[in-house]
Amino acid sequence: MIKYIILILFIIVSIFIFINPIIIRIPFTQSNDIILDKYVITLGKKERIDNIKKQEAKINDRITRFNAVNGIKLDINNLIKKNILDKNYNLSKKINEVKRQIGCYLSHLNIYKKIKKENKKGYTIIFEDDFILDSSNFINDTKKIIHTLNNKNIDFDFLYLGNTRNNYGNHITENIYYVNPNQYLFGTYGYIVNNKNIDKIITKLDKIISPIDVIIQNLTYNKLLNTIVIYPNIVNYNKLFESTINTKDST
Repeated sequence: MIKYIILILFIIVSIFIFINPIIIRIPFTQSNDIILDKYVITLGKKERIDNIKKQEAKINDRITRFNAVNGIKLDINNLIKKNILDKNYNLSKKINEVKRQIGCYLSHLNIYKKIKKENKKGYTIIFEDDFILDSSNFINDTKKIIHTLNNKNIDFDFLYLGNTRNNYGNHITENIYYVNPNQYLFGTYGYIVNNKNIDKIITKLDKIISPIDVIIQNLTYNKLLNTIVIYPNIVNYNKLFESTINTKDST
């Protein structure tokens, strides 16, 4: 009887020794410890909502809708009076276009303020409602990028997941790059905010002196914000949609 018990124990130990190296060789992913909120700014137009649903289906998860500021309803003079809008803001374009630019800016700023108010940890992805996900494994890819930057001790403020001019400068690793300061940087249709730097971000962007894309670009070029870019893009925008800023729509 004792011989059988010893034999069984020997077999169990042998199996454990055989399996254990295999377990050790399995790649370990750290993605589960990344907190990643997802918001999409929208005025709620049907074609845009339909697009959001299509993108949600790609990741099999819901993206929180965030009500955009309707720029048409803004009082420009009142914003200047309250010191929200700089009096030197370029008002030479059509007034409705200017109002929509400011509405877009305030929409992004309101999410930053929500992050601060709710003391959100981790990271926040912000989309505009014409975004398109071009990654087949978007969430895991995004978390992997964040981990890579953390492991390299790169403390970013913004991480652009795509940009319209394919701006990418010095190579960090894999598909991650610093910004090229000699090229335009427009890509607020899909980017990540590092929540722990939200006070710094709000301080730099709290007063509207130019469109949101332009101010982030200029602050990055002047090394007042640290923006990292992904290339090739893993988020793009639907070019078939009419711009919500340049549209002739009255809303």
